[in-house]
Amino acid sequence: MRQLARFSEGHEIVADAANEKLLDNSQSVRLAATRALERMGGKSQNYIPGLVRHANSQMGRKNKALRQAAIKALKAIGKEKTIDYISKEIHKEDDFNNRDTMLKLIEEIDKRQVIPQLVKLADTNEGMKGYFSNLFVIRQLAKINSPRAGRELLKIFSQRPENLPIGLYGVADVIKKAGPKSIPFFISQLSHIESGTNEAAAKALSEIGGKSALKPLKEAAEKAATVTEKEKTGLHQGYASEMRKHYEKLKERLDKKK
Repeated sequence: MRQLARFSEGHEIVADAANEKLLDNSQSVRLAATRALERMGGKSQNYIPGLVRHANSQMGRKNKALRQAAIKALKAIGKEKTIDYISKEIHKEDDFNNRDTMLKLIEEIDKRQVIPQLVKLADTNEGMKGYFSNLFVIRQLAKINSPRAGRELLKIFSQRPENLPIGLYGVADVIKKAGPKSIPFFISQLSHIESGTNEAAAKALSEIGGKSALKPLKEAAEKAATVTEKEKTGLHQGYASEMRKHYEKLKERLDKKK
């Protein structure tokens, strides 16, 4: 691979040879091939798929130098073109682990693009594909755990709540970071059929809710205290007391503001 080390710009024959060697068994060969494509910059955009496969390969993930070289080459080609390609590949992929691997690559290329790409991936169609797309997006946004991630989660949950794969449990704390805009949504979830969802909504309202949340939360707590034995199926033993506690916490917080 010495010819790759002496690579000159615009030499397509050498670039083709470098692309073929991206998945070579030798780490030194891979590294030389990657650096050759990096020097070609924007002219090597046809080799984005090979560089992405190289970065996400087992050797690429384990060897920091190889992965960083691949990322430098992809950046040299162009962040926009590279992320556009990876985004399309994520849309085609059904495996969560493979999606996660590709999303991490986007993060290393340009961290600011992670949330926009997740928003693109959010699938509100019916059926299993929509189910798993939403589940992946929700989990990833919850991991990011930022105000912007909270706003995007709020949009997803508000637009198609009937098609969501999970309830609020585990993500309410992130949605809460969207601020006052999330309060009407949390109020609407107090009557959700899933106890984990309305309890998570009650907890969020106890922490950020205003006067508009007091009456709905009181009614939800009273309803929780009067459920029949049949309705208690699936509810944890302390459900009613937890709902009451959330109401009292909100009331106490509002009283202190008077």
